[in-house]
Amino acid sequence: MTEEKLSSPFDDEQFLAIFGYLEPMEAVSGIDRNPDVVDKLKKLFGEAGHVFECHPEGTWAVASGDKYRFALELIAILKTYPGLGHRLLKTDNRIVKMITYRALELMKSSSA
Repeated sequence: MTEEKLSSPFDDEQFLAIFGYLEPMEAVSGIDRNPDVVDKLKKLFGEAGHVFECHPEGTWAVASGDKYRFALELIAILKTYPGLGHRLLKTDNRIVKMITYRALELMKSSSA
């Protein structure tokens, strides 16, 4: 009997498409076609979408919770690609906007 490896939901293209989390990739493609950046964003927003949709009992909104953690990951990318934040804010995806706004707030407060 062979064991099937179960992938996590945020690695699943179908899951991302169902919840609309593939949309940020279109925003990224206009700035850079670097597959490493696209993969990082895909993983970041996919995991964030999974946490937000499937784990409402979690710590999304608390000060050091999930949104904060995802925003910190996004900051590292935004420092390299500063125009990306503006493009991500133009998406119609609520989770992408929440994380991006939080990342930009954290960047602004750390540079003040």
